[in-house]
Amino acid sequence: MSDTEAAVVAMGPRVPAALGRLLAAGRACDVFEYGDRAVLRRYRAGEPCDTEHEAAVMRQAAAGGAPVPEVLEVHPDALVLERVDGPTMLAEIERRPWRFVSFGRELGRIHRKLLDAGVAHGDFHPLNVILSATGPVVIDWSNAAEGSPLADVAFSQVILTTSDTDFPRWLESVARAMRRRFVAAYLGGVGERPGPDLLVAAAERRLRDPHLRERELESVRNLQRRL
Repeated sequence: MSDTEAAVVAMGPRVPAALGRLLAAGRACDVFEYGDRAVLRRYRAGEPCDTEHEAAVMRQAAAGGAPVPEVLEVHPDALVLERVDGPTMLAEIERRPWRFVSFGRELGRIHRKLLDAGVAHGDFHPLNVILSATGPVVIDWSNAAEGSPLADVAFSQVILTTSDTDFPRWLESVARAMRRRFVAAYLGGVGERPGPDLLVAAAERRLRDPHLRERELESVRNLQRRL
């Protein structure tokens, strides 16, 4: 059974007729073609979701001028969204690593637009930014909410500081230095720096993520000890 066929079986009578091939698979969702100009982002069975809330926050972000895909349909466990083609920022950083500092600053400037729109993305990092032909677009709003802008920045800082990269051990010391420079560039793009209290709270929240790998959990614990 293909991934698309499995999705059809799982969705039962609610499956949209235009469901196409699998485009991407995340930790909690799968993204499928949906006609020519849209995608269907579907939560896997057992994953918590509130698609009505997610759609409402995305629409608020768009109304505030943030770069967000248009919400076209809302289903109990899926959203149909405007299709945005292009590489993720993470893929571009990997393709052009000599530009990692400028990518960090751009990431911070994009996050600033979300904060100015009054929304907290809740999982903002380079894998959730698509660099389309018309500009960057922020995806995966499953953790979004109205909230403290600096708390959202703190959570992104923890993600950027501790996410698993699987560098070879001989390269890890160099990678840590590059990561620190990237985080500093990101914070410069945002234009604000969260304090230690917000970072401690963000690290505690990060540890509650059931999808984290053991290496990531240990990185967050190390960050907590340094804080």
